[in-house]
Amino acid sequence: MPEKRARNILLVEDNSDHAELVNIVLQSINLDHELFRVSNGEKALDFLFQRGDYTDKNLCPRPDVVLLDLRLPKIDGLEVLKYIRESEQLKDIPVVVVTSSAADRDRKQAESHNVHSYVLKPYFEHLSKILTEIGFVSHA
Repeated sequence: MPEKRARNILLVEDNSDHAELVNIVLQSINLDHELFRVSNGEKALDFLFQRGDYTDKNLCPRPDVVLLDLRLPKIDGLEVLKYIRESEQLKDIPVVVVTSSAADRDRKQAESHNVHSYVLKPYFEHLSKILTEIGFVSHA
């Protein structure tokens, strides 16, 4: 039987309070995970493409899922999403958009880039359900 490994989750969130709430939710569902957080779109792309400060693949592994805010400094979340979907090496990573934007335009743009889910903040009660859908959490 293959050894289960911790899931690598990249959280792209500029708000520290929201990031802490995500961490609390992940701990509450007993998900074996490693949470990596970056606070802007530029750092997200550096992490994903393992460049700049994120070249060590042991310290900055490829994420199994990306939790992506849309309203980010430097490069916005929709642009990050576009880069993910256009990259051969990243395009299959599930992306869950977590945002305060209820704008139909933002939702349609995100969906046009094949996001797994588009969830409005406060989204924390839905995070467990989404991770279960992706296959991260099993109900034994």
